[in-house]
Amino acid sequence: MQKDNIAICIVLYNCKLEDSKTYKTLTASVYESGGTPILYVYDNSAVAQTLPANTKAWRKICYIHDSTNPGVSKAYNECSRLAKEEGARWIILTDQDTDFPSDALKKYGKALNDHPAIKLFAPILLSGNVPFSPSNYFLKRGVIWKSARPGIWKLKGKTILNSGVMINIESFFVSGGYNESIRLYFSDFEFLDRFKRLYEYFFVMNIYCYHQLSDVVELDVKNAKRRFKFYCEGSYLSAHTRLDYCAYFITVGARACKLSVKYRTFEFCKIFAKNYLGTK
Repeated sequence: MQKDNIAICIVLYNCKLEDSKTYKTLTASVYESGGTPILYVYDNSAVAQTLPANTKAWRKICYIHDSTNPGVSKAYNECSRLAKEEGARWIILTDQDTDFPSDALKKYGKALNDHPAIKLFAPILLSGNVPFSPSNYFLKRGVIWKSARPGIWKLKGKTILNSGVMINIESFFVSGGYNESIRLYFSDFEFLDRFKRLYEYFFVMNIYCYHQLSDVVELDVKNAKRRFKFYCEGSYLSAHTRLDYCAYFITVGARACKLSVKYRTFEFCKIFAKNYLGTK
C-alpha cells in the first residue's frame, strides 16, 4: 500500500513527544488508516527525553536528539536521509503543534494513488477558520489565497508552509534538500523556490489541519527580539539575487516597523539594521 511507503518526521523543541499535538493526532490517524509508517522524531531540546511507553501504532520510532538546536532544516534533511535508507519513497514533514484530522493518512495515501506524477502534496492549514497555507506568494511572503481548494495547481506564484507537506524523497534530494544555514524562518520558502524550478505542479489535498502561527503567539519583548533575529537571519540567507534582496528588504523592514509599534521600542528596527542591512 502507498501509505506504507510514507515516513513521517516530527521536529520537537522543548516539548515531550506525548504532549505534541502533531504526535497525538497522527497516532490516531495511523490507527484509522491501517498502515504502519516509521516515525522520525528530531528533538532539538537541550535535554533528551524518554519515548512514550505505548508506541505500537508505529512500525518503529527513530529518535534523534540534537542539543545544538540546528533548526528545522537540518532535522528535515536528516530524517529524509534516514527514511530513504529504510526504503520509504515519501516523507511528511511536520512540526510539533499541528492538529491533523483522524482520516489524514488515509487521504495522503489516496492522493498518492490518484496522482502518481505529482511530487509534492499539501494539506490546507488553518489558523482559527482562516486558511493560510498554501498561499499566494508576493514579495517573499505568503498572502492569503482566498480561492484555495483541493486539486492540482501550478507552483508558480504559490508558497507552502512546512508542516504537513508530503514530498517524494528522491525529488527532495534532487532539489537539494533544505538549506541548513536557514534554521527556521524562510526555510520553506527557500526550499520551494528551488523545488519549483524542477517541478511545475503540486496537489492540494482535502485535508484541513489546525496550526498556530508564531505571529499570533504573544511573547515578551526578549523572546520577540530573539525570534526576530532568526527572521532577519533567514531572510538574508534566502536572498540569492538583488531582486530577492529588495523583496526581503520590504518584507523584513515592514515587520520591524510592525513589531516596533507593537512593543513600543525601536529595538526591532535596530536589529533589522544590524542583522539585515549590515550584512550586505
